[in-house]
Amino acid sequence: MILLDYKSLNQIAEIFNGVRITRYVDQNNKNTNNKVFTSKLSKTPEKELKTENVYLTYEIDEKFYSQRNDILLQLIGSVKTTQITEEVGIIIPMNYIVIRVHEDYNPVFVYYLLKSMRFADMLEKLSEGSNSRFVRIPHLKQIKFKIPDIKTQNDYGKLMKLLDEKYKLERKQMEINKKLQTAIIMDKLGDKYVKL
Repeated sequence: MILLDYKSLNQIAEIFNGVRITRYVDQNNKNTNNKVFTSKLSKTPEKELKTENVYLTYEIDEKFYSQRNDILLQLIGSVKTTQITEEVGIIIPMNYIVIRVHEDYNPVFVYYLLKSMRFADMLEKLSEGSNSRFVRIPHLKQIKFKIPDIKTQNDYGKLMKLLDEKYKLERKQMEINKKLQTAIIMDKLGDKYVKL
């Protein structure tokens, strides 16, 4: 059995808050139109990232534009989400913590580590505040994970992604089955099969 070393999140990735968009918004809508991730997630079970257009007066540092496989954590309040970006060049607002994984590590594998129950338990222990719970970035940077070699990370990342796809397909199949049940009832009993 190979012994795995613990690596802090700070060793695995660059970690920083998104940008405060309100400092750059153009109230007159005359300047550059940019896409920005919103704090609202889609209503689908996957809770996908949504974007909206904003007009900005000044250029924003390039580090605040999404890169492929950036991991975004939303850790303020009761909503705690972990998402991985596919889109490049979207502005990341301050309500997200950006985890930009270093090249020596597989971002998909790290993403699934950050979605794990053990990580969620650790976040709960580190949460501060009474009304609105939050996690400080310095505390987040110190969380440690056992990290296997890159080949194992790649294999596990692919496996986890396939399991996610399987789960999505099964959920779609369940939705189709529910619609089919309703259609069968309506076919046999008509549209108004219930009344007062």
